[in-house]
Amino acid sequence: MITWLERLAAALLARDPEEIHRLLGETDGRTLPPAVRREAIAIAREGASGRRTPIQALHHLHRTRQLHEGLPGSPGTVAAPPSASADHRSRNERRPAAEAAGRA
Repeated sequence: MITWLERLAAALLARDPEEIHRLLGETDGRTLPPAVRREAIAIAREGASGRRTPIQALHHLHRTRQLHEGLPGSPGTVAAPPSASADHRSRNERRPAAEAAGRA
């Protein structure tokens, strides 16, 4: 998806109507947020003489990259250390069993 969004962003910045329409016709093009799709269609209609900047598309690409980088196993992802509350819960979960063993 990121590679496809990068190609769309490049076509939008180049104001290439044929490439924009071709990309929008692909499966990934049908899953775009409505604001991004509307913006891409408007830029394709304006063609080379247009002045519109693909803000929605570039923002969507940026957010998608951020989400992808946050996925476990993604390149560049660092596992977050367990939170203090998670450590606290694990100690509390062990305590009842230990107390039950001591009472028996």
